[in-house]
Amino acid sequence: LPDDRQSLLFSATVTEDVRSLAGRMLFYPEFLSFSSDSVVNKNVTHSYYNVSGISRTRDLIRILEFEEPEHAIIFANTKDDTFLVNKFLQRHGYASEVLNGDMAQKEREKTLLKLRNNEINYLVATDVAARGIDITGLSHVFNYVLPDSPEVYVHRTGRTGRAGKKGIAISLVSPAEMTSFI
Repeated sequence: LPDDRQSLLFSATVTEDVRSLAGRMLFYPEFLSFSSDSVVNKNVTHSYYNVSGISRTRDLIRILEFEEPEHAIIFANTKDDTFLVNKFLQRHGYASEVLNGDMAQKEREKTLLKLRNNEINYLVATDVAARGIDITGLSHVFNYVLPDSPEVYVHRTGRTGRAGKKGIAISLVSPAEMTSFI
C-alpha cells in the first residue's frame, strides 16, 4: 500500500484488544462511536432459560422443540463446543452445520449458502466465524453458553432482528452463570 493513505476499521463492537492494536499500528487513530456498547437492537426480544449446566445439549434440544425456530444461529464459546453441539443436534435429526474460525472462507460461504437455501436450519458458530454474516430473516439466536463480555453478547444478538424485522435472542443459563447474566 502507498505510504500516503487512510485506513478505516468498521465494527459493530470494538474490544480493548482491537483498540490497543489499532493504537500500535495506525497513525493518529481516532475512535468514533455511534452508540453505546450496552445498546441493543429494540427489535430483538431477550430472554433466558434456566438450565442445569450438566446436560446442556439435552436442554438445548428441549428449548429448540419448544421455540420451534425455522432458522437459528447457536453460539458456542469454543470451537470444540461447536463440534459437540452440532454432532448432538445431527444425532437427534436436526439439520445443522458448524461455522467456526478454522474453516476456509470457501467452506464458510458454502455452509452459509446451505442455510440460505433451507438445506439446514441451524448454524452452530463461534463469535469469530459469525462476524460480518448477514442472514435475512434469521428469527432466533441462541447463546449455548454466555459470552465473556457484554460487547460479544450485543454482537451475537445483532445477527437477528435486522431490517425492521423482529428477532429473539435466547440464552441458556446455569446456576453458576446466573450472577454474570444479571
